[in-house]
Amino acid sequence: MARAATETTREAGTETVTRPDGRTVWYATYGPVDGRPVLCCHGTPGARVFGELLVEDARAAGVRLLVPDRPGYGRSDHDPDRTPTSTARDLRAVLDHAGVETADVVAFSGGACYALALAEADADSVASLTLVSGAVPPSLSAGRPRQLRLLSAMAERTPRLLGAVLRGQRWLAGRRPSVVAAQYTN
Repeated sequence: MARAATETTREAGTETVTRPDGRTVWYATYGPVDGRPVLCCHGTPGARVFGELLVEDARAAGVRLLVPDRPGYGRSDHDPDRTPTSTARDLRAVLDHAGVETADVVAFSGGACYALALAEADADSVASLTLVSGAVPPSLSAGRPRQLRLLSAMAERTPRLLGAVLRGQRWLAGRRPSVVAAQYTN
């Protein structure tokens, strides 16, 4: 993958990378600076703050977790021409800015297609690839668990209600993170 020059800034521990088209991509780093680099692609919805759920484990494992906001999520600028491949270029720019040549990549839910695009476009930058509950095309949804079908239906038909459900989950994660983590690991 060709690497384009970028401009960078830093604000309160969160890094930014300005892409050649003028868009800004935000990302956060968790864990030790000299730790094994792991690029984390958040789910949908999600943002770089997802890494806060993983920070203790990252530190304990000696992992430097890099969590970018995808275009249009968190504080990253919207990309009107976004494709998985263009987002993979944004991910590579984050790695370049962080001084990382090769990283393990882990992706959750809707982040899976972007991690796969990075692995396809720039295989040398991906030491390993782990997909956690990777999202699938709607045509394959018949075999999904009832809870996931319900969340998908809520996203299409009642996004405000889904937002309330997710805010409730965020509240619970702040008080009993193991309960929320169990939804994704059990």
